[in-house]
Amino acid sequence: RPETLHCDIHHTTVKGEKWLVLVGIFNGKPYELFAGEQEDLYLPKYVKEGSITKNGKGIYNLQIETRKTEVEYKDIADTLMSAEQRALTRMISTCLRHGVPTEFITKQLKKSKDDITDFASAVSRILSRYETGVFEENENCPNCGNPMAVVENCKKCLICETSKCE
Repeated sequence: RPETLHCDIHHTTVKGEKWLVLVGIFNGKPYELFAGEQEDLYLPKYVKEGSITKNGKGIYNLQIETRKTEVEYKDIADTLMSAEQRALTRMISTCLRHGVPTEFITKQLKKSKDDITDFASAVSRILSRYETGVFEENENCPNCGNPMAVVENCKKCLICETSKCE
């Protein structure tokens, strides 16, 4: 990971609660994710981009520009997220870094229940904006039931690696 990454800043609302989702971009694709309730890290709604700097092990700072002033928020992971949210965003970021299509991640997040539902809804809503169209509509793997993806013009299951190449 480069020391500093450009990030897209998204504001969304789930059940009346305002959420903030930061998506770090590397080589034009989502690379890492930070998300939490807006009240924990207030950013003006007109701020749509910034940069995230890794400042040591597990420490990430967010830099934004508000009108004419540059502002830095230190240790955004600790400020913005609960321990459970940090763990989940770490796993989502790992998936993004290793090429898991956003469609697969959003589909799994939408299955969430209980305490994490609002968080998962906010994250899946934003990640769906980065979907690439790699999954076939309504076609599931005949072996494991997960959605089939189109990889190099070949239908393939990303879980069990069953393929339908022509």
